[in-house]
Amino acid sequence: MFTAYRPATTFRMTGSGTMAGSMKGPDGNVHVFVNDGATLRQVDVPGATATPTLMAINAAGDAVLTAPRPGDGLTRTYVAYHDGTVISVGEFAATDLRVTGRAINSSGTVIGVSDQPVAPSNFPNPQGFVYNPSLGMRPMPSVGFTTAELLNEQNWIAGSLGSNMLYVWSPDRGVMSIPPIDASDSRSQATALSSSMLVGGTSVTGNPLDIRGWYWTPAAGKQYISAPSHVDPQGVNDAGVVVGNVWDGILGYPRAFAWTTISGLHLLAPLGARDWTSATTINAQGLIGGFAYSNTLPSVAVVWTLAEGPVDLNTRLQGTGIPTLDHVAAISDAGVIAAFGTDGYVYLLTPIP
Repeated sequence: MFTAYRPATTFRMTGSGTMAGSMKGPDGNVHVFVNDGATLRQVDVPGATATPTLMAINAAGDAVLTAPRPGDGLTRTYVAYHDGTVISVGEFAATDLRVTGRAINSSGTVIGVSDQPVAPSNFPNPQGFVYNPSLGMRPMPSVGFTTAELLNEQNWIAGSLGSNMLYVWSPDRGVMSIPPIDASDSRSQATALSSSMLVGGTSVTGNPLDIRGWYWTPAAGKQYISAPSHVDPQGVNDAGVVVGNVWDGILGYPRAFAWTTISGLHLLAPLGARDWTSATTINAQGLIGGFAYSNTLPSVAVVWTLAEGPVDLNTRLQGTGIPTLDHVAAISDAGVIAAFGTDGYVYLLTPIP
């Protein structure tokens, strides 16, 4: 059983359970709040003319925010530290169109993308960046059309390098370029990064529904997941368990899966008549979250456990007045679940001992 409450309309949660979201404050206005398990505090960007947008949170409760720069309204990125300090990560030039933070880890490293104008049309040229409190803002991994999208606790950074190349950068190995697997691997996108594995999908035909999943490790390089096409990885934990959905070409609908390099791909059990399923997240203990639906039944939030298989979270709630939860957004390593309700809010589900 779980207790639930509605914290926010936008939401981020770390594996340790530190969380942040946007919600109305005592003044009736929307603010970003951070909850580190001990305190709930409001975070703002001094001088900002609009409510900051929450982008990321780390275990210490440091939040990455974007807000319009006073004067010209250009987007800039700020870090609201747990001690109350708020700093700007900076910019490469005052003319940068946008500086957008993507992630922050426990060491305070921030990554993101700065869109720089290219004359004469001012078309945005993305430049990945890494920010460190002691070193400031630097381009990553080279100048010109790169992104920095994913970050882990080991300070590995993953992103794109040019139009058809991915990369992972690590402090001890530097830039590790990830070339396409074959001629059909021309539209790769990374979706999740664990302590040792990057996963993502390739749109083989250009159709966003026709995804072929892949994984990358320093030792194995980039490899297709050992399954047919239409495999869309969504998450991976530090044990190397990848979750997502695979299109069942025979039945004609998606199925949630778990995959490892040792055991291969395993289809997760459907939830009764809701046999269209997708897995969206997995925690360190292997608890998998996602959703289940059918062509006649609406989506419900689901977790898959070793003991019970698929569980509709709506059947395990204690209390009233909670709308239908339709999909799981995140699961902490302690089993706290964040799930979206049909009212558009995120609800936190805390296990009852």
